Amino acid sequence: MKIVIIEPDGQGGLFHFAHQMGEALGAEGNDVTLVTDSAPELREARGYTLAPIMRLWKRNQPSDNSNQTVLHKIARLAQRGWRAARLTVVWWRTVRAVERMDPDVVILSIMAHRHILRIAARLATPNRIFAQLCHEATHVEDRGKEARRRRDPLMERFDRIFFLASSVRDDFLARTIFPEARTTRIPHPRPQFFRETQIAEPEMRARLGLEPEAPVLLFFGNLWPSKGVNDLVDAFAQARARESAQLLITGRATKNMDMAGLRRQIAEHGLGDRVIVANRYIDNEEVYPIFQLARAVVLPYRTAAASGVLHQSFAYAQAPIVTRLGGLAEDVRDGETGLIVPPRDAGALAAAMDRVIDDPALAARLGQAGHDHSEAHFSWSAVAGTMGRVLAEDLDAKRAGGAAGASAERPARV
Repeated sequence: MKIVIIEPDGQGGLFHFAHQMGEALGAEGNDVTLVTDSAPELREARGYTLAPIMRLWKRNQPSDNSNQTVLHKIARLAQRGWRAARLTVVWWRTVRAVERMDPDVVILSIMAHRHILRIAARLATPNRIFAQLCHEATHVEDRGKEARRRRDPLMERFDRIFFLASSVRDDFLARTIFPEARTTRIPHPRPQFFRETQIAEPEMRARLGLEPEAPVLLFFGNLWPSKGVNDLVDAFAQARARESAQLLITGRATKNMDMAGLRRQIAEHGLGDRVIVANRYIDNEEVYPIFQLARAVVLPYRTAAASGVLHQSFAYAQAPIVTRLGGLAEDVRDGETGLIVPPRDAGALAAAMDRVIDDPALAARLGQAGHDHSEAHFSWSAVAGTMGRVLAEDLDAKRAGGAAGASAERPARV
């Protein structure tokens, strides 16, 4: 099959995922092209073609909304208007370029703007499978509210939607009238993107401002309020671990994250020397050394679908502490491959952090078990095999005059 993957982000987790999906689908014998930003952080494509044609803007700059003046806010609104116009133009051009490629299958990633999905839906034709890899639940803005199940004509254009967590698929089907037979739950594959670069531990600690010997609890990834960073700081303030360990928060702050409030919270708890915040995009060469510093990786999310950070911790044999949400709870075996706590429960999270700091052997055992389980159950080759088989069946059915998924009583699972 000739497959085109469209991922506008040229940096970060979504790009890493799309890159690995291109490699894995290519290894299955498909002709794969990844259409992405004009300046991707990686230009080496093995087994697929990289098409960096989407001329957008840099997205890896950290945000800090503290002390903004009226002029800053006006400039921000003007920038948003300019970006919306540019995004629309770029997507029109991208759709025309993909139409010229004439693929059998088009796979989209997160579609944050409905007007962009309307443009992309031009790629849904009678002889082509129009698919989405759903990293996050649709109608996420309605979480916590009463939401009536409704039809969504735009979503109905998709012949197939792949979900990385059963709970996310269930939520989608509860809110959106969509044929369950056209959905497929696949595991979140084990990341293979980052090389095991060697930066000496003393140098890495010095770069980050960490003490030479202190155990480290790691939060890794873009900073959003929904990821529970403030809950993590409150929990760390209650933990005995604050006396001996340091909490390292690494990642780029998004525009929604109140960094001034976070700094204030850290100061009010008297944690100025115990909590280190590295508000920046983490270069690829630093990812492995940073994970190697950690006694445990903490994901205190308030909402979650699936997490590449969780599976990165599995890949590096680091013990994860996660909240009981979505794909986090589905992919972690509590007490075997990690620890699970209720969301927004500072006491439970503090107790879990104390367990791994007090018992290094427990942390090592959880980390190794997670690594072994990940290798056995979360391989890219298995996921690509399932995706390729499902898409080929959908394509045959559609071209024969039927609907994708029409012959399946239940969605395919792995």
